[in-house]
Amino acid sequence: MPTQDNITNRDYPFKLGLISGALPPAPFAQAVVLDRLLKDVPADNYCLVTHQPGRKASRELPEAGRLPGRYFILKEPFHLPLVKGITLPQITINTLWGIFRRARQIEAIARQEHLTVLIACTANLYDIPAAYLVGSRLNIPFIPYVFDYFSYQWTGFFRFFSKRMESAIFPKAHKVLVTNKCMGDEYRRVYGIECPVIFNPCSIPDLSHLDMTGPVFPSEGIHIVFAGTVYHAHFDAFRNFIASLKETGRDDTFLHIFTPQARSELEKNGICGTMIRYHQSVSHTEILSVLRKADILYLPLAFDSPIPEVIMTASPGKTGEYLSVGRPILVHAPKGSFISSYFSENGCGVVVDRNDIQQLSAGLKKIIDDEGFRRDISTRARVMAERDFSAAEGSRRFLALLRQTGDQ
Repeated sequence: MPTQDNITNRDYPFKLGLISGALPPAPFAQAVVLDRLLKDVPADNYCLVTHQPGRKASRELPEAGRLPGRYFILKEPFHLPLVKGITLPQITINTLWGIFRRARQIEAIARQEHLTVLIACTANLYDIPAAYLVGSRLNIPFIPYVFDYFSYQWTGFFRFFSKRMESAIFPKAHKVLVTNKCMGDEYRRVYGIECPVIFNPCSIPDLSHLDMTGPVFPSEGIHIVFAGTVYHAHFDAFRNFIASLKETGRDDTFLHIFTPQARSELEKNGICGTMIRYHQSVSHTEILSVLRKADILYLPLAFDSPIPEVIMTASPGKTGEYLSVGRPILVHAPKGSFISSYFSENGCGVVVDRNDIQQLSAGLKKIIDDEGFRRDISTRARVMAERDFSAAEGSRRFLALLRQTGDQ
């Protein structure tokens, strides 16, 4: 990688504008991914654009932990208040107006910063169509960055609208960047486009250093860990797992959930019991120690969800971290989903891809009872993290894509 002293335009022949609802140092998976991909890019070669509600939005992104590139925070557009009886026309007007206003703000930034490529991430309805309009108007390449299936993140009118936006925009985009092969295969099937894949990157920790950290759990028992937000994309897979813990007939097996959510919210959705231990989420550095000290890591996705298309193509941000710490991983997710397919094909965990408590219990027992098997899948997990999920590899692929775009 060139040093800051000898960087040339040939090394970085682009000026990137990246638009995302979550930017570093926000504690969200998308922001963490972007931080890792951009950390080696000179500050003069990119700017970051986000949007947060309220007049004091600029104060809601702390300076500490920001990337060195320039940050721009967009104003939220004015929306007509909804009136009963004419809701749909008002929603339509608000949506079109929101896209138009966002496009105007992005265009002003693109002109000011002399941008040569635009990337807009999924999660917000306005960002991708607005950035596409700007790219078309200024004749600069536009790349959607798909963290989750764009047109299936919403329901009702917004799904109808986003599906039409997706079908109009994605085939015309310069590239469509995805986080896993399943998502790429889906867009190839639907739109006939080829999508470059960059797995959500993670740091590859020094395992000997993690092993020297203090104890996390009591020495007695089997300690299973899930880290992250729990929502409708997980609920039935968690309820299955709690039932499977009872099926094992052991009273020394515990599921530790590290999450920012309140215990009451989890209990309301049936994620409760004497074998559950609730913990507040911890920093990235601390969570790696927690994951390393766990006996088993649990990676679930729901079987009965209002967003099955998103479930099948999802690439949970925690996947790389789980793999990187070299511990046994139990995947409980629908057959054909990315995480079920990836772990099955690469032999880096136990996969239970049916909505079946007995099979889940059997998979759990297999890990607990077979020491050699635990060692094999743990070693394989670490190998896959280094091959596919390392931050260095992700950054290399991302920069190659940007250089290729800048050279054209």
